Amino acid sequence: FDMILTCGAVSRSFLHETMPIITTLRIDKSAQMNMVVAARFRDVTDIDINCLMFTEMDEMHADVEVREESRIRAVPFLSRFARTLNTVNFGAKNEAGGDIVGFAPAAHAFWLGDEPYPNEGARESLMMFIDTLSGAFICGALPARLKISGLSCPSINDSINERRSFG
Repeated sequence: FDMILTCGAVSRSFLHETMPIITTLRIDKSAQMNMVVAARFRDVTDIDINCLMFTEMDEMHADVEVREESRIRAVPFLSRFARTLNTVNFGAKNEAGGDIVGFAPAAHAFWLGDEPYPNEGARESLMMFIDTLSGAFICGALPARLKISGLSCPSINDSINERRSFG
């Protein structure tokens, strides 16, 4: 995505001829979900958002951090593409900055930002995000045909088999 924006800033023909016909966006940083920039993309049908969560894994367990800025920006950004958008995949980043595809936290410790201890707030934040996505479908901000994958969140009772999910 950064490369596309750089080319658009340098080349007028790229900005006016190529950017409007790009069909897939890959978002790796929350700042890339910018409504002003999104207006330049006319035909986007698929979006991968790989910055909603960050995970650290060790020998015993995995910690999941919910990226608040990404959580806040995602639904308004996606609604900009409601006319053409067909699929959205939510992923995460690992410690090395690599993508985790099909990420579905189930029994991990959840964190918000730089908090020193895991808490229910991060889990609730992720569940609230899923509820916000649902609300966007209900009010028409996202089209009914939109397929969402790669996102699931454990329910309050911590059962791995009982989760709110898309995918």
